[in-house]
Amino acid sequence: FDLCTICYMNDKHKKEHGFVRIDSHQSSAVPVPPRNKSQSLEAFGLYPDTEVMRGPHWKWKNDDGGEGQVGKIQKVATWAGKYHRGGRRVQWQTDSSVNEYRVGGEGCVDVIYTRKKSATSGGKYYPDHLPVVDVDKSGIIFLKSGDKVEVNLTVKAFRQLQDNAMYGGWEEGMEQCIGELGTIVQILFQGKTCRVQYTDGRIWSINRVALTRVHTFSAGDAITVLSDYNAVVDLQDGHGGWNDNMKSALGANGRIKDIDKDGDIIVTIGNKTWTFSPVCIMPLENEAVAAEIPAIPAKKSTTQPKDKASETVNEMIAKIGGHLKEQQRSQVEDIIAEAAMEGNIETVKSIIRQQPSAVDKTFEGKTALQFACYDGHIDIIKFLLESKADPNFQDSEGDSPLHFSAHGNEPNAMVELLKHKANVNIVNKKKQTPLHIAVGVTSPECIKILLKANADPSMKDFDGDTQMHDAIAQKNNESDIVKYLLESPWADFSQTNKGGFNVLHWAAMKNSKLAVEIILKKKPQMANDKMSDGIAALHLAAVNNCIEIANILIKSGQCDVNIMDKKKRTPLILCVGQGHQQMMELLIGAGSKVNAQDSDGNTALHVAMLINALPTQQEMDTEIICALLEAKADINIKNKDGELPLDLAGDEKTKQFMISLAKKAEAKNLQTTSRGIGIPPDWEPMTTSVRFKRVPLSPNAGGMMQKEYKMVAEKFNKTLGQATILQIERVQNVYSWETYQL
Repeated sequence: FDLCTICYMNDKHKKEHGFVRIDSHQSSAVPVPPRNKSQSLEAFGLYPDTEVMRGPHWKWKNDDGGEGQVGKIQKVATWAGKYHRGGRRVQWQTDSSVNEYRVGGEGCVDVIYTRKKSATSGGKYYPDHLPVVDVDKSGIIFLKSGDKVEVNLTVKAFRQLQDNAMYGGWEEGMEQCIGELGTIVQILFQGKTCRVQYTDGRIWSINRVALTRVHTFSAGDAITVLSDYNAVVDLQDGHGGWNDNMKSALGANGRIKDIDKDGDIIVTIGNKTWTFSPVCIMPLENEAVAAEIPAIPAKKSTTQPKDKASETVNEMIAKIGGHLKEQQRSQVEDIIAEAAMEGNIETVKSIIRQQPSAVDKTFEGKTALQFACYDGHIDIIKFLLESKADPNFQDSEGDSPLHFSAHGNEPNAMVELLKHKANVNIVNKKKQTPLHIAVGVTSPECIKILLKANADPSMKDFDGDTQMHDAIAQKNNESDIVKYLLESPWADFSQTNKGGFNVLHWAAMKNSKLAVEIILKKKPQMANDKMSDGIAALHLAAVNNCIEIANILIKSGQCDVNIMDKKKRTPLILCVGQGHQQMMELLIGAGSKVNAQDSDGNTALHVAMLINALPTQQEMDTEIICALLEAKADINIKNKDGELPLDLAGDEKTKQFMISLAKKAEAKNLQTTSRGIGIPPDWEPMTTSVRFKRVPLSPNAGGMMQKEYKMVAEKFNKTLGQATILQIERVQNVYSWETYQL
């Protein structure tokens, strides 16, 4: 018996009948539970008579009459002839115009409801019977580890689906799965089979077609932990483990803080955070109880803010469009401005032919050419320019038509303006050129056109940033935009921003490999250029642990690895101060002087020991100290306070270890494998006949062993915070160490 979605949701045919859902011609059939056993909800949203306004993916400029204007949905429509119910036909209040917009079509939402009035009803639906939106092959990857599932089939139908070795086959006792809530713990065979665990600990391999998802967890969800101690202890095996401090969480309510890549659930209960197997937790259905559980603080956004200048122009254009639609239009400047914004070429032609001087008349300080350039109405732009419109007119903000075309991301408008001698380097009151704007809106096409017309990428805006600085500061600083700007013959890499960073310094600071490579290829001598405080690009790469950048600088052939800033600090001293071991090894291998002293007389070894002595830095890798000593760092150099590195050791055992290792390094008597790979100097001696040796570490051993214990314990606690450390051992295995090093 076949039903469309609308009929199915409106309870056509018997509600006791169990259907399968087929999402597309290529999809597998997904069983859903009978409707008489399922919860239904009333759908409220973007249905006819709902008031709407611009949404997050709006790209229709002033179609609606301007920012904040309201329209009413007339009809649910098919978008672009292929997205069924993916569009909405909207009538706008400003001028009664009717247009269609995406609501789901192309994965976009052009309009949202205003919240001024209630959203209208679209009828009822069964939420658990619907697929995940916008997921390829939903029938295959609909389920994931951690999902709560059950089998809603007869035993006969279930056995038929299991009748294949790939799905685990049928086993005695699998009747348990029917109607019982289980948790997916593993997905097998490209999603065709799921390993499902139940609260009694049993795990079954089940054909995913037989499974119905009941709940899927996400961060922030309110949950409750199983109360059965023995069951939870068993279920925690392999999922973060168990310790008896977790007893207080049994039967308690909390919220999901995060879900790790293995599907284990990180839960906050009160002021404690624990990792649980998803089998151990259940969704908290009681909304009143859930509301009392404190929310998890939202993670700080790492996304970049939008280009504020273009955002302001967008709002301004929308507001002007709204004013034009609201008022009675009688003045010629009003009429031509609206016609230019709406792309009405006939009205524009009629006005200019009757009154040629109207070509540069302004409405709210903007000409028709500026409006047309922002919206990309090429026929109007061509006509206005041929009618002697000023291509370099600047409004009260100093923006020209070329600025407006950049704000609107309209490369074709730029082409026409440049044909009519628009000034490609014209600046507005913020000292921004059109190229600054094009970089801000991340438009490679506009940037290419402007650079081809000899736009200067080295001009500073009011904040002191060139277009190159702006591009490198963007999140995707390895893009074509960076390449186009830096390869321009007009690019001057010596230009500095207000922070004193030239373009190479800025690229090293922002870890832009592409920018550094281009700059050094064109200007290799810049590798040693310094800022006012003596900081060079290699200093910046070292302190920020940008290893690839440091490697490019070193291989350029002109970079001084021992370059000093005004405090006589080398890149090696700075990177040791930050605890960057891999960077330190790179610099030492490139010839950095390990005994160079800064203006306080400190060597890199002094810095390592000073930082290691700080209460908050006890975990600094002992490998850094050992590596410096192996590189013949001198333990007898005094700083200006008269201190030796040994004086900063903190305890006698560490001091004696440092003396011993320094002597071995000087005598070239360091342990190596048969292939010449250096063995860690803090390892206990081993004979060649011993394959491995277990060395217990202790928090009270003193010396490097105590430091090593604290370092390992700290790292262990970061990943398995709920475990109790009983013992830490160093397993000395020469073969494994050699393999790791190679």
